Amino acid sequence: MRNGPYILVKAPDDYPGKTYRGARRYVYEHQLVWWQETGEVAPDGHVVHHKNDNKHDNRFENLELQTRARHTSEHNPAECNRVERVAVECGWCEKEFEIIPWDLRRRMKASETKSIYCSRSCGMKASWDRRSRG
Repeated sequence: MRNGPYILVKAPDDYPGKTYRGARRYVYEHQLVWWQETGEVAPDGHVVHHKNDNKHDNRFENLELQTRARHTSEHNPAECNRVERVAVECGWCEKEFEIIPWDLRRRMKASETKSIYCSRSCGMKASWDRRSRG
């Protein structure tokens, strides 16, 4: 089961961390893997971080405990304004636009067609066009 970009799995009865979805007791898979390997849940003020930014790669080797402050500063868009941007061409309208390199990598990983779009609108138009072609 998915919840946004993360995977939810059924929590074992003895799982001590936070659970979701009422009595059904689901937990984020990466948090469960961390608990199973270390015997502890992330303490207050800490998060379990995916090293390679792939939120479906829940191998223990890909997880690390970070302070919430460090994690926020790593992913904070305000910090990205200081990073150089690269120019890319929209896969639908062919307009050139600038993007932050780490966001380009993330979007390329997520893209089935390996195309990048300047807006959600262009991405949806390309998707509709692919579906109509069969």
